[in-house]
Amino acid sequence: MNLKAISEVISAVRDYLFPYEKISKNFLKINSEHDLRIFIKEKSAFVTQSTLYGYLKTRMGLKQYMMFTDDVFVESVNKAKWNIFSEAVTDLTFYSISFLNKKYKIDGLDPNKIYSAILDNEITNGLTNEICEKYKSKFKEKLNTFNIKEYSDKNPFTNSCNALFHWAPIADELKELDKEIVINSVEADVQIDRTLETNNPEINELIWKLGGYSSVQTIQENIEELSLFEGTNKILESA
Repeated sequence: MNLKAISEVISAVRDYLFPYEKISKNFLKINSEHDLRIFIKEKSAFVTQSTLYGYLKTRMGLKQYMMFTDDVFVESVNKAKWNIFSEAVTDLTFYSISFLNKKYKIDGLDPNKIYSAILDNEITNGLTNEICEKYKSKFKEKLNTFNIKEYSDKNPFTNSCNALFHWAPIADELKELDKEIVINSVEADVQIDRTLETNNPEINELIWKLGGYSSVQTIQENIEELSLFEGTNKILESA
């Protein structure tokens, strides 16, 4: 595999997790049950994508891009994303209905109808029938103990946190070291960017300019440039 191919993988990794649409942090005002379903689906997809991809990115570093060319790993990520997504939809469906009831006295929403409609619509996007039916069955069981008055105040996203920790395709011994951070990444109100930065941005920028660049280059830009260098492929071919 050459560096140009790696560059293409880098561009595709984020969209791979949920390729059917760009997930936005800005959601339209909810005016109907249909709008509520859209909100729950998109927010759950956003949380799944940002936390799962963020964990893989942090734990694997640049190796993640190589791993996304491995069929077995891709299958594991695909399985993880749909299980995490299904749990996230469960938590957010219960939370939303509980919150709307408590805050705005809205009653009469059918949690099972909303949840089933969201999952059924994802079949065309890659959710398997097996996972779909498994979580619809689990949802019905949880519905028996659902307390609409209290749910939104009592750790409503615990299942999503545990799902990320359980399903992320990372070695168990490494996940144990990361448990608190991984769980907090779902529970946190604000996603924190832990990308390493230099303490001397001016010097860093000067070094890049002395090297002939107009600005500090990203890792992706470096890889794209290396992919065009004739000597790079020769080195890879001889390795």
